[in-house]
Amino acid sequence: MQHGLSKAFHTAKLPVKMAGGDGVLESFNDSPHGYLRITVTKKSIACEYVAVPDPSTTKSGPLETFDSRTINTKD
Repeated sequence: MQHGLSKAFHTAKLPVKMAGGDGVLESFNDSPHGYLRITVTKKSIACEYVAVPDPSTTKSGPLETFDSRTINTKD
């Protein structure tokens, strides 16, 4: 079973400051479901969100990156 975000996120006014003050939630999307792939090298951190088909659909085929971000790091 796939789970969505808490109702508190859906009713909160964005941006939401995270506990401890270490970050801010600026936006979110709790569908489509998927997984986060993180690749770390000496020069960068690459994050890719790969969406997966909803189990109630008949969609098939290769999975595609839904969103991505690369953070360059110092050597």
